[in-house]
Amino acid sequence: MIYLADFSPIKPEFGLFFWTVLFFVLFWLLIGKYAFKPITESLKQRENDIQDAIDSAKKAREEVNNMKAENDRILAKLEKTALKSYRKPKTPKTASSTKPKRKPKKKLPK
Repeated sequence: MIYLADFSPIKPEFGLFFWTVLFFVLFWLLIGKYAFKPITESLKQRENDIQDAIDSAKKAREEVNNMKAENDRILAKLEKTALKSYRKPKTPKTASSTKPKRKPKKKLPK
């Protein structure tokens, strides 16, 4: 008990310093080998998964924009043709363009 009364954390002895550093280095090596490697590998895998998701979302957005542009182009073309056919003036019928009327069929005697 007398030995502990002389202990001061401000003035550590060489033995305490040596064992503290030794256990800290061993602890750090063990944690590095068994914890840091799996953690960093899982973080890299997650980063790759997130990047793949971002890339696929960008690709999907580009496809949607392309489809929208194509739909707008087709719609504009259809509207243009619809307006042309709606605004087309009717030409008066001429004698050459009219078809002859059909003659009524004669009734056969019974």
